[in-house]
Amino acid sequence: LVGKWQGPLFYFGMGLVFSLLGDILLLLSFRYFIFGLVAFSLAHFFYIVGFNVTLPEFGVIFWILLAAVILAAFSNFRPILNAMRKDHYQRRLTVALVFYAIVISLMLFSALLNTARPGWGLQDGLLTCLGAILFYISDSLLARERFIRSTKFGGVLVMVSYLLGQLFIALGVLIHYIP
Repeated sequence: LVGKWQGPLFYFGMGLVFSLLGDILLLLSFRYFIFGLVAFSLAHFFYIVGFNVTLPEFGVIFWILLAAVILAAFSNFRPILNAMRKDHYQRRLTVALVFYAIVISLMLFSALLNTARPGWGLQDGLLTCLGAILFYISDSLLARERFIRSTKFGGVLVMVSYLLGQLFIALGVLIHYIP
């Protein structure tokens, strides 16, 4: 609301709206999980578009960050996918989870590039990076909680990392786009 949904802030506003929709759907029964996944995929899509209004430079940092995100995605989501394959019902969600893993990884990569993207400063770049990392951690923990095994404080860790992630993304974007 502070940014009045103008210019690139429209994309981040839409990202927050679809995140809220995803939150609501995930609070419902497990049969709405796929719809929550779709809502969060759309949220990440809007974040990706918003971050990439200014295209990054394709230098060494670009390729290092890309390699790091690919490595993180494979090492993080592989155990989750292996656990899902053991259960018939969960196995049906494999394609959706792979798609979501790609989308959230692209969002993370796009945010990490803000540290080297022309026009982004240190503070706004680092805040959006930290926010995206926390969002990624939150969703990784959530997937582990749902598909591998639940832990004592898993739900709290999911929510704290998610809420801080959203806050840092929003703050970084507002610092960047609001003079």
